[in-house]
Amino acid sequence: MAAIFLCPDEVFTPSQVRNKVFTNLGFLMRKTELEEKQVKKIPYEIDGKIVKVEVKDDVAAVYEEIDKETKRNEWKHEKRASRHYCSLEQITFNGFQIKNESVDIQADLEQKEIVQSLHKAIKQLLLEQQKLIYLVFFKGETLSSIAAKRKVSKQAVAQQLNRVKIQLKNILKNL
Repeated sequence: MAAIFLCPDEVFTPSQVRNKVFTNLGFLMRKTELEEKQVKKIPYEIDGKIVKVEVKDDVAAVYEEIDKETKRNEWKHEKRASRHYCSLEQITFNGFQIKNESVDIQADLEQKEIVQSLHKAIKQLLLEQQKLIYLVFFKGETLSSIAAKRKVSKQAVAQQLNRVKIQLKNILKNL
């Protein structure tokens, strides 16, 4: 508990006495409005939380200058990095489209249509003709091996294959 000094006319606390004494002696001046204005609150991060800290005006000015310089350097670094490193994501975000030379969409679409129509045409052949097409073109068997399995000559299998090809051409023309 603070002691109270008594004078015949007034009652003073210790700090009031000190202020009166030093003010009268001229050693210490009490806080004036000017000194109060010289204190600023600056944001400061402590343990991930931003708190306002009271500092003198000159310290606040230095802090603000350091903060501005830090932000300026970060901005410069980002600008330099964006000039030297350009991501595909950033390019496409800006509206630029890159043509992939290895992919020809039109050719792929035409190829798919041809394959579909060829499958439709093969389904219209007789079962024995379908098996011959499968063995030669999908399994990769030779005419000699097919002839040996069927116990016919190689020329007979070749003739049958030519007839199937002609029939496929006719079916494809009509599709």
